[in-house]
Amino acid sequence: MALPPKGDPTRPAHLAARSTRVLGILLTLLGALAVLAVSGDIRYMLRGGRGMWYALIPAAMALGLLGFGIAMLAIVRAIRRMSVWAVITGMVMTSCCLAFSLFYLGVFAWLLIWRSPPPGVYPRALIPLGVLVFSLVAFGQMLMHLIQAFKHRKSDPNYLRGFAPLMAQPVTLASSDSPQIPVAPSQKDTENP
Repeated sequence: MALPPKGDPTRPAHLAARSTRVLGILLTLLGALAVLAVSGDIRYMLRGGRGMWYALIPAAMALGLLGFGIAMLAIVRAIRRMSVWAVITGMVMTSCCLAFSLFYLGVFAWLLIWRSPPPGVYPRALIPLGVLVFSLVAFGQMLMHLIQAFKHRKSDPNYLRGFAPLMAQPVTLASSDSPQIPVAPSQKDTENP
């Protein structure tokens, strides 16, 4: 579907839906790859092997990535329709992903700076560093689009979805020359005292 033209108030919602779909696909693929990578650890953990907690952390991270990706894909259509709940859910999920990316960037920087890695690690470290910086920029841009869509949705009280509302018609009182509609007697009227 084509984007609305610039200046259209629904454009941020369409941009947010597009960003949500792309990042949802990327997170789902990354989560699926991570689940495949830690599947041996999960089998080891289910058998009750020693060091179970070390296997639990990567498994939880992989399932978290997969869950966030699927949830983002699930709310794309509702964001495009500018549902308030979907925009708020998207902002919360994007903020969580942004916080996790910042945390991973901090852990990565700690490992590179204070743990004194062996020589030759720094050139190879540019790839995950680039992925982390790209994810920070992507989540930040998606959060900006969702905030703009939320501002538009909250500021436009005339925004309607679905069918056009039926306008109220003025009520006219019956005049004496109009035919009277007989009214059925109520139960009180039919009872004898």
